[in-house]
Amino acid sequence: MSISKWLYLYLLIICTGCAQRELWLPDSSLTSEEAVRVQLKAFQQNPFPQSDFGIKTAWEFASPSNKKVTGPFGRFQEMLLSEMYYPLVNLSNYRIEKHFEEDYYAEYFVVIKTKDDQTVHYIFDLVFQKEMDCWMVDAVLLMPQRFQPAPNTVAMLTTVYWSSFRLAPLHLIHPAYYL
Repeated sequence: MSISKWLYLYLLIICTGCAQRELWLPDSSLTSEEAVRVQLKAFQQNPFPQSDFGIKTAWEFASPSNKKVTGPFGRFQEMLLSEMYYPLVNLSNYRIEKHFEEDYYAEYFVVIKTKDDQTVHYIFDLVFQKEMDCWMVDAVLLMPQRFQPAPNTVAMLTTVYWSSFRLAPLHLIHPAYYL
């Protein structure tokens, strides 16, 4: 990773003292994992430096097909404040584990620790948007409790999760399927 990319990430993620920060936006210099990390960092800082900072950042990183189903912004905001997604808005810590990546598609397991000490697992599906030259989130799926893995069992989880719960690969199922 180049020095300028590290500097960009440092300014984007590490520096949290800016009072009136602009929203974080998708950028061609971000990898798929960095796109997930930027959103989680924004959720971690929610509601500062501005109201619904994390939710607005997530909206900016939502792919066009995601926005068609979850939008407009008011509906997206309501969805993120629902019981299913509230742990994201209420997160205190997180861990990202890459599951799969190919040319234009990536999938990450994300473990969220909420401010009230709950642990919740999500799957982030990202698609590289050629016309925008950046990674964007196509879906965020809550993993059902029975499929949430014990620490360090992601490889085993994949087999169990796909064979007993899924009928199609994750990128073929839209987030509305779970609402």
